[in-house]
Amino acid sequence: MNPCTLSAILCLALAAAPIYSQTDCDCPSNFAWVKQTFENNDAGFTYALEQKGEDVYRAHTAAIQAAIDTISDPVTCTQTIYSWLQWFRPGHIAIRRLTSGSSASQAIPDPDSVRASFANAPRIEGSIDDFLSAIDPDDDLEGVWTSGSYRIATRRVGDRYVGAIVSADSVYWTPGQIKLEFTPQGSLSWYMQDHSPQEVGRPALLDRDHLLADWVRLDRVDSKKASGSEESLYLRAAASELPFVERLDDHTLYFRIPSFEQQQKPFIDSVILAHYAELHATPNLILDIHSGTGGSDDAYSQLLPLLYTNPIRTQGVEYYATELNNQRMLDFAADDE
Repeated sequence: MNPCTLSAILCLALAAAPIYSQTDCDCPSNFAWVKQTFENNDAGFTYALEQKGEDVYRAHTAAIQAAIDTISDPVTCTQTIYSWLQWFRPGHIAIRRLTSGSSASQAIPDPDSVRASFANAPRIEGSIDDFLSAIDPDDDLEGVWTSGSYRIATRRVGDRYVGAIVSADSVYWTPGQIKLEFTPQGSLSWYMQDHSPQEVGRPALLDRDHLLADWVRLDRVDSKKASGSEESLYLRAAASELPFVERLDDHTLYFRIPSFEQQQKPFIDSVILAHYAELHATPNLILDIHSGTGGSDDAYSQLLPLLYTNPIRTQGVEYYATELNNQRMLDFAADDE
């Protein structure tokens, strides 16, 4: 069995780049490559071992290896390798499957193969029409909602609420598949594109029409209540993909920045320039970066004069120099775009 070519580099400095794999590769060979590459190139690998212990790491790896050895389908393989990676830290590590080609840009998924991959993903019992007909209109957490391109129906099933797909892309998601689950006092599980669950925080009703859990937002299809001004600002902040400033009163400005990704820098800078006089003349500034994406240090550089008045000390980062990580920097240097 030949392992496939995994076409991304892991772990430059503090973050790991995505790992890509083809669907026709054997899982043990993929895991062996990921494990070796991660151990040799991740800047945080040694730190994780120091904090959690080598014995714990060996036990974790042995358990994953035992599971890997029994896996034959690529979806479960991807999810299992990802669970191994998450032991080190919950963020800045990702893994993605390719259905063809050797790079992410060449991957063109075949709809039939994608649907077949997720044919056994969790789904409700019975039909989606039966699920919809049993919704209790007096339960504020039940109903039909939209979230991006998804239309989702929620119903209480036992001690928890289940959200099932009513309509979506018909490739990765088909009617009746479970998109979310939650209890009123617990966190909400949101099923990602590969149908793996991600805990996203405790759900809360902003009003009867808007259910929020961290970055997940559900908007009720049939409105029960018009939002007030405070709710409207919150919803605008949650929905906006661009930064904006809004005055709350004579003494307070509200500055929403949804992302510090590098491509957001010109928008952040333009908002600061447009409101420069207001920002410097108003005593209070609320800077809202909730559910942010992280991003580039350069993207927030123009904010710094608004946040301090005296000299500050900036601590840089160190890069873990390995042959693989060094090549990534050489590739950056050689890229004219």
